[in-house]
Amino acid sequence: MYISVVISNLSLEGFRSFGNRQLIDLAPLTFVYGPNSAGKSSIIKSLLLLQQSVQFSTNPFPLWRGPQVDLGSVWDSVHGHQPNSAMKVGLTINQPSIPRRTDIENQAIFTTAKIEFEFSIKGSEYDSVTVEISSDDKNSGQLKFSRCGADFSLWILNSESLTNYIALADVFGAKRPDALFPVDASQSLPVFYSDAMLPSQVFGHFDGGVQRKQGLEISTNDLFWNRLSTDLNQKFRQEMSKVSYLGPLRKQWSRTEDISQSNQLQHVGSVGENSLSLLKAQPELLASVNTALNETLECGYRLHLTSPTYMIEGAESRPITSPQVMPMLEHLTSNVHVSPVDAGFGLSQLLPILVEMHLREQTLILIEQPELHLHPRLQARMGQLFRNAVRGRNQNRFIIETHSEHLILRIRRLIREGLLTPDMVEVLYVNNQEFTYDESSDTEVLYTTLNSQVLSLRLDEYGDFIDPWPNGFFDERFEELSSTQNRRMEQVDETGGFGIAEV
Repeated sequence: MYISVVISNLSLEGFRSFGNRQLIDLAPLTFVYGPNSAGKSSIIKSLLLLQQSVQFSTNPFPLWRGPQVDLGSVWDSVHGHQPNSAMKVGLTINQPSIPRRTDIENQAIFTTAKIEFEFSIKGSEYDSVTVEISSDDKNSGQLKFSRCGADFSLWILNSESLTNYIALADVFGAKRPDALFPVDASQSLPVFYSDAMLPSQVFGHFDGGVQRKQGLEISTNDLFWNRLSTDLNQKFRQEMSKVSYLGPLRKQWSRTEDISQSNQLQHVGSVGENSLSLLKAQPELLASVNTALNETLECGYRLHLTSPTYMIEGAESRPITSPQVMPMLEHLTSNVHVSPVDAGFGLSQLLPILVEMHLREQTLILIEQPELHLHPRLQARMGQLFRNAVRGRNQNRFIIETHSEHLILRIRRLIREGLLTPDMVEVLYVNNQEFTYDESSDTEVLYTTLNSQVLSLRLDEYGDFIDPWPNGFFDERFEELSSTQNRRMEQVDETGGFGIAEV
């Protein structure tokens, strides 16, 4: 099994706390650290904005307030909230190379597509989208599209992109001699329908005005775009459908829970509201979750889901109105059954994560604060859990926004033990703090800026950090120790070791 399409990086500019352009590389396991309010969640919210705009919006795009994320408006989301400002949100979609097929008609027309949306505070008519396409043959070209005036359902190719458009049509068209003919280099600017936020099928051409084309009036250049846009839109929609999100506070359990009997549930929901419904409907999923609880996390409990009963004239009967389940935790050592309500808050925060990673396949799972209310030992063992999810059958990918030192310690250990490779892990630090010299006190003072940047902290094959730690990254332990302990801690290496350096 291979992951046929994958988002390999994001780009953000003028979006929320990111004024300058940030290129954010993603790995199967991407961990996002940084101070509060620095912009960690903005990385996740940029993807949720694209996802809900594709799934729920009508023109004009994007959908700022929706079921996935509420960003208010373009004014609320643009960096600095200045008139005439704009923001850019982009991503790169890769189709890994697979053995070339003899069926040319069904071959993917691109291997890499970089898509960048620009949203203007001046109005949707100023929005644009840039697409850079690369092929197996290393041929590439950049195309930029703008709104076709006030008609938000149409995109028009910018005149400076026409040469690239014709060159791409000529190169890619050569792969399909059965369908395309020599391109027409003298054609006017093509105009496209909008679909999934991207230009779609050719609507017509612009020559002093939009002229709609029909049937045989479509040029060979347009045949190329219709083929490419179908592939591009399909892959973009596919990637957006394979993004799931778990927020920073999951739903607390009750002694009895209403469950859905719908067969359409495909994810646990942003607060884990569908977790028990999915587990009740899929016994094999419940078995996988219980295995993770005991073999990986060593929680010592097994989850059972039973139907609550009530008495009618002394006879026990099952309720016939709203379906409910009664979750119970079996303590494996004593065989005592307790309600999760009586077993603490942590498991309720952990369960939706377990369900989602065992339910979904080849999905980009976005999680905020997975360590919430968990003991440090469990936080560390979650590292093993995430490793299993990316290396196992499901082949999921993760962007994890976290403050947990214990989680990254376990990831480093897994690399050191050869159970993960450095290229499978990306550690990002979103930084909005800088030091400045205070002449009055002759000291350096840490202050917060309004322009955050994303730093990539590389790991080597021993799980050690190659890049220096940013200011304030896990240095609280050092600051809180006594002077004697501080002198011992000075042996810590400058590349991010958490303990005393080995000699």
